[in-house]
Amino acid sequence: MAFSYVDYTVSVATPGPFSFAAIDGYITLSHIKVYQNGTLLNTTQYTIDGTTEEVTLDTSADPGDVIRIRRETPNLSTEYTVPFQDGSILRSRDLRLAQSQALYISQEFDDFNVTISGSPDSGDILSWNGTEYVFIPPGSLGLADGTYGDIVVTNSGSSWAVKDGIYGDISVSSGGSSWTFTGSVILPPDGTYGDVVVSGSGTVWTVTGLSTTLNELTNVNAPSPTDGQVLTWDNAASEWQAKDPTGGLVGTIDGGDATSTYLTSIDGGTA
Repeated sequence: MAFSYVDYTVSVATPGPFSFAAIDGYITLSHIKVYQNGTLLNTTQYTIDGTTEEVTLDTSADPGDVIRIRRETPNLSTEYTVPFQDGSILRSRDLRLAQSQALYISQEFDDFNVTISGSPDSGDILSWNGTEYVFIPPGSLGLADGTYGDIVVTNSGSSWAVKDGIYGDISVSSGGSSWTFTGSVILPPDGTYGDVVVSGSGTVWTVTGLSTTLNELTNVNAPSPTDGQVLTWDNAASEWQAKDPTGGLVGTIDGGDATSTYLTSIDGGTA
């Protein structure tokens, strides 16, 4: 349960009102902030009613929009709600406000602090389960192999690759094996990191160990082909194999002069 915010997913276009009565208190209305689809709204974009504890947008939210009303209590040492001074009279109201500020800051930290559970195995990724981040293997994402925009998923959902193209400050090329960074991206120093070689003062990343022969492809089994063999699909094995050709032209064409050139056989039949 959240203490410091409430979310609304809009089903039909509406400006509200949206209630924030479920928020566990606040010190002043100026601490109540409104977000639309993750973007903080300016106070000129909505009106707030402290009596009814409701927010009404100046412009209707569209279906599917997420409206978050969130309490943000000042948490800097220069922003004490009650600035105590020597010789001050301690009133119960002042003590309550000071305690409320500490309580609200603690609640907000609890609501938005990232919690990660478990220990990762090699290749695991972080996934949000609704309450915290947990480590899961890529194959458990449930995505079927296929193309999702610029992402290609293979190997039963366990491998993800990015298509060549420009993605903000990242340029991907060479079949996804080379990444070039521009702008203010934080980069590692040049060097070798497993199968990734970083160069150009950290701006160029090149993947090594990529398949360079047909036999390295996962659906090709041709470790030692001989002269004249061709790749043939073996449906039972679900793979391409190196095999001698069958059917078509069988026999030889003698290389003599025009009068002696002849076809010995076609598919086993005589010429």
